[in-house]
Amino acid sequence: MKVSAALPRKWVSRVIASEHELGTVYVSMTGYREDDFRSYLFRSGDFGQTWTSISNNLPAESINVVREDPKRAGALYVGTDAGIYVSLDRGATWHSLCADLPTTPVHDLVVHPREDELIAVTHGRSLFLLDVRPIQALSDEIRGVDFHAFDIRPVRLTWQVPREVPPYPPPARVRIHYWMKTPGPVTIAVRDADGRPVRTIIAQGVSGINRLTWDARTDEGREVAPGNYRVDLAAGKSRVSATVILRPGF
Repeated sequence: MKVSAALPRKWVSRVIASEHELGTVYVSMTGYREDDFRSYLFRSGDFGQTWTSISNNLPAESINVVREDPKRAGALYVGTDAGIYVSLDRGATWHSLCADLPTTPVHDLVVHPREDELIAVTHGRSLFLLDVRPIQALSDEIRGVDFHAFDIRPVRLTWQVPREVPPYPPPARVRIHYWMKTPGPVTIAVRDADGRPVRTIIAQGVSGINRLTWDARTDEGREVAPGNYRVDLAAGKSRVSATVILRPGF
């Protein structure tokens, strides 16, 4: 990383002070007005006296915003003209959060302090939400194991009403997050409080954090009842589990 006393003469898109480290500040810059689409991102640990480039392995995309995770020190998010990226080591390495996010300029980011959701404001493609609790919880210990299941948020069921009475409430979505060191097939088995099978889902996991959505229905398509459910995940010889609470609908 290159350290310099002065920043390049580029348009400053964002300046934020760290909530975790006194004297640390982050600056994102963009040169798109000059047809310069390189990524410009810097960190200072001495109140702006000297600066370190932390763009590192970010792609050549103009950076519009940088944010710090309010709960995990060292976790940073950036929004570029083509997507969103996260770093868990203060900018040393970056990982894409684009997945199913449309390729669109991201002009603002904020992590909701209560819901722990990353809110992304795009140009022309509305808002997007991402649950960042798995990112906040991803420790070195978890990254050292082959397979891990993260805690599952409680979900409120939204019962479907007859089609002749619109509008229709959205179906329940249970977000199941798990970590895999090596990609491969994953079997997710949902059981009720008495251990009876409810739903079985087969997925193809990738290396890193994975997300799968269960629609709170049985294998036969019936809506499940409120209660506690166990989610068992199997990948090769590895077995992990988590519990989800389904609350009554409204």
